[in-house]
Amino acid sequence: LEEDEWYMVELADLDELDSLPYRAFTKDTSFEVPETWRPEVPEEHRFRWRTSIVKVMGERSDGGFIYDYGGSSSEHSYFSWLGAVPTPTPTMTPTPSPEPE
Repeated sequence: LEEDEWYMVELADLDELDSLPYRAFTKDTSFEVPETWRPEVPEEHRFRWRTSIVKVMGERSDGGFIYDYGGSSSEHSYFSWLGAVPTPTPTMTPTPSPEPE
């Protein structure tokens, strides 16, 4: 990437038909789906994503960047979010040892 270029990641939950796609901007070549973008229910959801390279053209009054979306996007890719709810690791229960005779 050039100094003024960023990756734009677009992610859409295909099982939430009324929702708008999420967009994020990063300089990294990897992206972790933020917790706020993840489904709230422990069910499988299908997601579609793609990336584009965008150029920073200026700055808004709130400090955010103004991007130019002139480049082409990647092909769509897909993944399934399995919706597993993490559970705490159980703690060991001490088992008394027999006294030596």
